[in-house]
Amino acid sequence: MAKKSFTPETEDLKASWFLNFATKIPGYSLKYNIAATEITDVVDSEAHFRYWNNYFKAAKEYMLKVTAYKNEVRDGVPAGAEPSVMPVFPPLGPPPVATAPGGYERAIALGLSMKKKSVYTVADGQDLNLEGPVITLPPASTYKPVITVVAGNNGKPDVKWKKPAGVHGIHFFLKIEGKNGGLPPTPPGGMIEAPAGFNYLGSDTQPHYKDNTPLPAAGQSQVRTYVAIYFVDEENIGQYSNEVKFTVTGVI
Repeated sequence: MAKKSFTPETEDLKASWFLNFATKIPGYSLKYNIAATEITDVVDSEAHFRYWNNYFKAAKEYMLKVTAYKNEVRDGVPAGAEPSVMPVFPPLGPPPVATAPGGYERAIALGLSMKKKSVYTVADGQDLNLEGPVITLPPASTYKPVITVVAGNNGKPDVKWKKPAGVHGIHFFLKIEGKNGGLPPTPPGGMIEAPAGFNYLGSDTQPHYKDNTPLPAAGQSQVRTYVAIYFVDEENIGQYSNEVKFTVTGVI
């Protein structure tokens, strides 16, 4: 099965895509009728992410230097060598204004929504990096998640899963015996349809997933049934997983 996807897979590619999109998206606001608040969110979120991504890289490099310097202090230097210069963390300046978590995912969602509009052109997509390469996936029938459920912190279930190549993430659905658990049938926007008898629980792009549905009253048990399906961009891929039952108990 052939699939065209622009969504980057690695951290560096995500950062590069985000910067390009945030830099150019203001020029497309009128044509695609994008609200000023959305434009501001993309631009500010990219700046916020870029600062902390650079901070993370600087911290990793700094810790390598600290480790080497610490070892040198302990063990000395080779005969005739000069001691290393004491490491100093690079000045990065104050962080930009904080934005709501998930700014990159909101930018991806905006790009996907633009591609669905009648005014969309391939040229626009190429400029914004919304036109990804065509990738060939195995037959859809081979994509069937295998999920397992274990007790996590505070008794809340952790759903374990594996991410195969070419897949962007996984959708989880939940059924609670005797009740719907207060879960909405679909996420905001109604984009994900739940299989019969289940409610949409959440989506994940990296293993593993924590079910934060409230536990029953202290000492009481509750049987939950989980099922999942992979997705690429906004399309489900393959088959639903086998149903997995798990009993949770309210913490005393």
